[in-house]
Amino acid sequence: MYHIPKHHLKSKMYACVRKGKKDINRFKSDIFKDSLKIFYYKPNGYSNIGDEMNPYVLKKMFNITAYYRNLQNCSFTAIGSLLQNFITYDTHKEKHEDIDRVIDVWGSGFICSKDESKGVERFICDMNFLAVRGKLSRQRVVDICGTKYENLTLGDPGLFAAKAFKKNVPKKYKFGFIPHYIDFPSEYCSQIMNALDDVLFINVSGKVEKVLADIASCEVVLSSALHGLIIADSFNIPNLWIRMSDNVIGGDYKFLDYYSALGVDEQIKVFDVREELLPKNLQSFIKEQYFVDSKKIDEVCENLEKALHEKMGVLTK
Repeated sequence: MYHIPKHHLKSKMYACVRKGKKDINRFKSDIFKDSLKIFYYKPNGYSNIGDEMNPYVLKKMFNITAYYRNLQNCSFTAIGSLLQNFITYDTHKEKHEDIDRVIDVWGSGFICSKDESKGVERFICDMNFLAVRGKLSRQRVVDICGTKYENLTLGDPGLFAAKAFKKNVPKKYKFGFIPHYIDFPSEYCSQIMNALDDVLFINVSGKVEKVLADIASCEVVLSSALHGLIIADSFNIPNLWIRMSDNVIGGDYKFLDYYSALGVDEQIKVFDVREELLPKNLQSFIKEQYFVDSKKIDEVCENLEKALHEKMGVLTK
């Protein structure tokens, strides 16, 4: 339904070029009608690995061609802390315009807990939940939409990263260091890079397959970025959730939400590098503090795939 053959695209484009600019715009419009219109965080001039995983996972795992569309023109949302974008408060100044459309949700989450001071919240459109990231997001959906979502599938589709990548990458580095974009540059980034031997700095703004290959090449990972941890989990690479600032929006919420789907939200603790020195035997420390079960990851991915398949009739390649 969503795959458009390359030869079809080329023949239509060449025909439009011969006819002029208006026909090119009409061509673009036709293509979007036949594709999955997905909303994710996409600021101008900047990319982030978690957000860019959306079209990558859908294409590589399910052969679905997904195009970014803004909030007013999308029909689907998946990887990322995106659900707060669809929330409004009728009695508060922070009121968003309603959207006359059903939005399918597959693995998205909220970025923070509800602000009780804003009053009763509701979604600005009809939301069809296939899955959400974790238990915190699910409970908030239940609070808004009712008990029909009490057994909603949980998991972040970023866990498909390794399955989508399908490449064997040799280990080259003892450590991979992945700061959240808001944490870089900082004095703590420099301290970590200087403190560790054989460490690879991994830029979350890099191209998807470059970031995946870099993470796969590391024996263990330290990350203040959620999807740095999620991608490491997908490769079964032991990792350590670190905090370098209080600037990450929502604090611990999205991390605990994600870990709740894996059943380890009460076991995994954040390591604040501002308050503690990294242990000398850091690699062993990370492996001892790592509680994520690879079998649980497979189970979560299986459930996410089932939820998507039931809605859209897609199968993995």
